[in-house]
Amino acid sequence: MARWLTYLKERSPIALILPIGLAVYFSAQYATSSAFAVGPFLGAMLGITGWMILARLMDEKKDYHKDLAAHPERPLPRGLLTVPEVEVAIVRGTWALLAVAGAFAALGNPQAGIGYAASVAYLWLMYKEFYVGEWLGEYPIPYALSHQVVVWPLYAYVFAFFSPSALVSTITLAYGLCTMGSSMSLEITRKLDPSAHPALKTYLVMYGPAKTFALTLVFVALSAYGAQLLGLGKVLWPLEALVVVGASTVFWKPNAFKAVEGLSALSSLVHLFGIAIAHAANLPHSVHTP
Repeated sequence: MARWLTYLKERSPIALILPIGLAVYFSAQYATSSAFAVGPFLGAMLGITGWMILARLMDEKKDYHKDLAAHPERPLPRGLLTVPEVEVAIVRGTWALLAVAGAFAALGNPQAGIGYAASVAYLWLMYKEFYVGEWLGEYPIPYALSHQVVVWPLYAYVFAFFSPSALVSTITLAYGLCTMGSSMSLEITRKLDPSAHPALKTYLVMYGPAKTFALTLVFVALSAYGAQLLGLGKVLWPLEALVVVGASTVFWKPNAFKAVEGLSALSSLVHLFGIAIAHAANLPHSVHTP
């Protein structure tokens, strides 16, 4: 047990996961003009926290051989946990989260249960690299996108707690675009270290500065469009502009990559909280059908 607690502290710190659950919960609550409710709050926090921990554990297993070369200090390469232990935990964790989805449905909200079960099932496919891992791994952007679209069912199930029809709706589509665009921007900008180990295959190594910057622009534009659909341009566009400026440092200050990663991480979190921030600041927000 002590080894697992050490692992969680290092690789899945609860203090970093809880804000994501809070962001999605309050955004769903305010987007549906609902009052605070204990059941949905606990469902959001439990479901998202469990999902994030399992996702990280799956990444540890998938990245084991790369980490042996590039990050030998991480839990698996240094022997804190063994690969068989992690494999067993992944299977058990997947079944446990599917049971949570079943509980959501049994407690009276089938839509929330379906949304959460879909996010867990998709997470399993991500773990298995959609059974085409060797091929998919040669294309970093399609690979990353295939791992980001899961935000739709993962976040939409929380919206469904308040409004079952919101599981598949314009508002969850807009929120998904907004948050996926920002998380893809983070995915790219957190891999800008010009001296990274070749085994990590960073975007900078695979595509070079110009294409890496252009790709960042594409996903910032995606999040900006999602912000427009939500009526959150005044809240999110200035931060997105800063991310673009930060991403441009690949041309003139490549060693600033840590600062750029931090800025993108902040932007991603603010996008998750966007609807809640607009509500707290009494700023108008809405959903406009494309």
